[in-house]
Amino acid sequence: MKLCVHCFTHSSLTSEPLPPNGLNLDASNLDARDQTITLAWNGPSSGETSGYNIEILDGETRESYYQGGSNTQTDVNFILMKNGYNYTVKIWSRSQTFNGQNVVTSDAFETTFKTVVQSKLILSFQSENAFSY
Repeated sequence: MKLCVHCFTHSSLTSEPLPPNGLNLDASNLDARDQTITLAWNGPSSGETSGYNIEILDGETRESYYQGGSNTQTDVNFILMKNGYNYTVKIWSRSQTFNGQNVVTSDAFETTFKTVVQSKLILSFQSENAFSY
């Protein structure tokens, strides 16, 4: 009986990462008056993560992003966002081996959020000492 010692190498093994651990609303900027928001999330509670796949849906349009290179960067900017709209976001953690050959994604973290409704502030001053001529 021969034992194959080279059948499983460190570069071929990767484990499924845990999904992100919820949105980080304190670090998010959901004010879409300028059509841009920043969405932040909490990384997995444990395990190795090499990046994230992010998908945002507004009911009609789906935008997909890949956030790679750092397991500590847990935010992304979205453009062309609408003020006061509901969006669904899905975020997957990615685990990748050091040689980049094998990629495993977690189950999706999915939730909905609403961009902040901003109203215009109109100030009106009326002076009690108004002069009329």
